[in-house]
Amino acid sequence: MSKKLSNYLDDNEGRKDLSDYIVVDDSPDYPTAITPGEGDDVDNIIKDYIEGYPRKYIQAKYRISNGQLSSHLQARGVPLRYPRRREYTVAKKLSHLSQDDIQEVIRDYLNGMSCKAIYNKYNIHKNGLYTILDTHNIKRKRGE
Repeated sequence: MSKKLSNYLDDNEGRKDLSDYIVVDDSPDYPTAITPGEGDDVDNIIKDYIEGYPRKYIQAKYRISNGQLSSHLQARGVPLRYPRRREYTVAKKLSHLSQDDIQEVIRDYLNGMSCKAIYNKYNIHKNGLYTILDTHNIKRKRGE
């Protein structure tokens, strides 16, 4: 599915120019974090992704990061366009953890250990922690 970005921005379909979606970080109406798979815009995000819009377009339109987009897709069970690359990368980064380690990560998270402490203790990155939480349907804490 390799279409030019201009194909996605056709005015006949009522779509805006990509630059219309760019937001400066100090904007007072910057969106608040939402739980993956939940929220008013998530249905539209999922619809746009399934229709084939580029990830960068969706990120700019809904003012979310690539990680947030992936979390929403994973939480809703939407198959990724390039799953092999992602699965390999995540599996490789978490391969040093046993099932017992993963259960300890979850336990530490639920008991209030800071994310930074978890990263250091288990030698994982934020995306690794969130992948573990999402895979085991653990609701994320607000404000992280």
